[in-house]
Amino acid sequence: MSAILIHLWGPFAIHTYGLFIAIGLVIFTMLVMRDLRFKKLCLEDSFFDIVAVGIIAAIFGGRLLYVFSEQESLHSLIDFFTFWQGGLAILGGVIGVIIGLSLFLYYKKIPILPFFDLISIYAPLLQAISRLGCFYAGCCYGVSCNFTWAVIYTDPNGYAPLNIYLHPTQLYSASILFLLFLWFYLYIRHKRMYSGFLVTLYIFCIATERFLVDFLRAHRCMITTHFSYNQCIALSLIFIALISFIALFYVSKKRNI
Repeated sequence: MSAILIHLWGPFAIHTYGLFIAIGLVIFTMLVMRDLRFKKLCLEDSFFDIVAVGIIAAIFGGRLLYVFSEQESLHSLIDFFTFWQGGLAILGGVIGVIIGLSLFLYYKKIPILPFFDLISIYAPLLQAISRLGCFYAGCCYGVSCNFTWAVIYTDPNGYAPLNIYLHPTQLYSASILFLLFLWFYLYIRHKRMYSGFLVTLYIFCIATERFLVDFLRAHRCMITTHFSYNQCIALSLIFIALISFIALFYVSKKRNI
């Protein structure tokens, strides 16, 4: 396993993490564009603009949460923008996309909840593929263990400690997210549901996944004795998702009366 695939020049290189994100993004974009809801929302002329805004919002949100929870990694304001050196929080990226795209979709007069319902079907697959990049780069590694499926890192260019048996927490996350994608794609998307249900369910599921897997991750930035920054944010998202379920159900039921 190697963090760097090809060294280009000086500090520039093709990293496994960036490559897997790019692969996931391409697959995500292709699947969304093939979905029947894509044409119903008339996204043909604006989708690539939406993707570009989403990428910027995800990077900014992911970097902001990472720096907030890993404040010792920020030595100057310039360090905030060196995201290619690693340091993006997925939950921060999701929050950034929701806020950034909501504003952009409102500006473009595109229905916000139906759009997020659409991309929520395929977002878990994008995240699962990205987690494979984490695995090869050695970031987001787990605590030491002696299980038969433990992994050992030997690449000094990676982020994980070397020659220690570790929980492959990146693969745990990738597996859960891929199963979530299959559930959404093969079953949930074919059900009749009120607008906003899919994105709310997506937020609930990925927040729950992060909360549980984080117990096995090393180098956790704790905010309480038992919970990390990311777990507290995950709990907040779970609470928001539950409230949203109730509110959306109430609104949809009231409209049907």
